[in-house]
Amino acid sequence: MSKILRLSKRLTARPQATLPPSTTVRTFIGPEDVEAWLRLHRAALSGLTAAGPIWTAVRFEREFLDKPDWSPEHLWFAVRESPTPSGDVTAVASPLGTIALGCDGRPPHDCATIRWLMVAPEARRRGIGAALLACAELRA
Repeated sequence: MSKILRLSKRLTARPQATLPPSTTVRTFIGPEDVEAWLRLHRAALSGLTAAGPIWTAVRFEREFLDKPDWSPEHLWFAVRESPTPSGDVTAVASPLGTIALGCDGRPPHDCATIRWLMVAPEARRRGIGAALLACAELRA
């Protein structure tokens, strides 16, 4: 299998993507999102032989929360919205997809990098990955 070392994209226009109806994108909120990310990771990479070691909350903390460039605004979730009995709209805890933006930290070109882009198998081919990528590109 070939290995991709680096892809780059020069943004010449504002990224745009359309989410499916009843879907929204939000940033990382707090500790409850760690378990949601881990569930999505297991679902999105299920059946892949090269998925690597099993991710745990401790590994998530080490790979994200403990990093000097970590910011909650650099991790997004695409979530399904559902109405509450009062008619308000709330985001369901189980994410449909996620993306993380990192910084490679190599001067002189301190570039933003995509660390993870995952979409749950049942939510694929609906524009969720493109919408998440657009969020990361806008932030970068």
